Amino acid sequence: MLDGRAVDDTVPEALLTRGWAEPLLSLSDDELSTLEIAGCEGVLPQRFPPTLDLLQATTLQLCTVPELAPAGEATRRLRRLETPRKRAQVEALCRLTMPLVRSARRVVEVGSGHGHLAREVAAQIERPVVGLERDAAISARARRLSHWDRLSFQEVDVLRDGIDLAEGDCALGLHACGELGDALVVGVAERAQSLALVGCCLQKQRAEVRLPLNAARPGAADVALPKSLLGLSNFTPREQGVEATREENIAARERRHALHALLTAHAGPLRFGAEMDGLNRRAAQDDLSSMVARAFERRRLPIPSQDAVEEAGRTARALHDRLRRLSLPRIVLGRVLEMFIFIDRALYLDEAGFDVTIGTAFPKEISARNLTLLATRRPSGGDDTGIGGAYGARGTM
Repeated sequence: MLDGRAVDDTVPEALLTRGWAEPLLSLSDDELSTLEIAGCEGVLPQRFPPTLDLLQATTLQLCTVPELAPAGEATRRLRRLETPRKRAQVEALCRLTMPLVRSARRVVEVGSGHGHLAREVAAQIERPVVGLERDAAISARARRLSHWDRLSFQEVDVLRDGIDLAEGDCALGLHACGELGDALVVGVAERAQSLALVGCCLQKQRAEVRLPLNAARPGAADVALPKSLLGLSNFTPREQGVEATREENIAARERRHALHALLTAHAGPLRFGAEMDGLNRRAAQDDLSSMVARAFERRRLPIPSQDAVEEAGRTARALHDRLRRLSLPRIVLGRVLEMFIFIDRALYLDEAGFDVTIGTAFPKEISARNLTLLATRRPSGGDDTGIGGAYGARGTM
C-alpha cells in the first residue's frame, strides 16, 4: 500500500486487488475533505468495504498515545518573531519538561531557531541554557532578542560537527526535522542525562534511505525506509498546516503536478518530486506561471506559452482531485510511519540505558506534528523499566 503511490491516471494495484478504488473515487468533495482532515480518526461511509474500516481502526489503535502535558492557556505576551501557535507549543513543552530541565546541569536546545524555547526555559531556571542553530543569521537574531547571561546561542551544524553534550545535560528538540532528530537521539545516548524531542519532516535527511538507528538489530535491513516514503508522514491534513492553510497546500500540490507535466512534455520522463529540484519547496506557493518560469530557466529550457501553462493547470487540478481520493489509505498510514520512527528511537535509547515515554506534547490543533519522546537515563544499578507510554512495558511492542 505504501509503495503503490498514485501519481497519474493509473490506479495502484494495491487498491484494485482490495476493491478499494471504486468506493474511494465515489467520494463527494465534502466527504473527501472531512476524511482528509480527520485522518485515521475519520468515520468512513457505510458503503465502504469492511477492509477499509479495518485499516482505519487498526491505524487508530496503533497511533493512539497518551497526552503527556495538560492543555493550558497562554501565560505571557508574544515575543518578537513568535506566532501564537509557536507560543502554545513552547509553553506546552516547557510545562512537560520542567522536571527534566530543573534537574539538569545544563540545557541544550538543538535547532533553536529564533530561541523562543530556549528563552522560555532560561526564564524559569537558573542553570546555563544553550541554543544550537546552523543558520548564523538566525542565531545572531536570537542573541539580540535575549538578555540573560546564562543563555547563549551558538552556530553549529550538528549533522556535520556533531553535538557537544556532556554528562548531566538535558537536550531539547522542538520540531527537530528528520536526520537532526536522529542525530539528537544518538548524541544523547552517548553522554547526556535526558531528552525531550518533538519530531517533524522525517524526509529531511541526506541519505536516500533511512536505516534503524541500531543497524545491528536483527531485521534492521528489512525496515529501511526511502526518503520519498518518509515524506508521507509530514502530510498535514488539518485546516491550518505548518506553514500554510490546507487550501493553500492543496493548490500548491496542484501546481507541482502541472509543473511536472510541463517538464515531462519538454524534457522527457521525470520522477515525480524531481520537478522541484533546485527550487525551494516554498516556490510551490507562488503562482504557476512564476513557478514554471523559474524551473524552466534553471534547466535552460524554453519557457512554455501562457496558454500551455493554463491548460496544464486545468489538467493538474482534475488529476489531483482524483489522486486525493486514491491517496486516502496512504495518508492514513502516514502516522504509522511517524510512530515507527519514534519507536525505533525509543528502542535505541532503551538499549543505551534510558527510560522512555512516547506521547503528545500538545493538541493536534496547535500542530499535527506533536508526537513526543521523553527519555531519562536510568541510575546505575536501577530497575530496568524500559519503554512506557502507549506501548506499556518493554517487550510488549
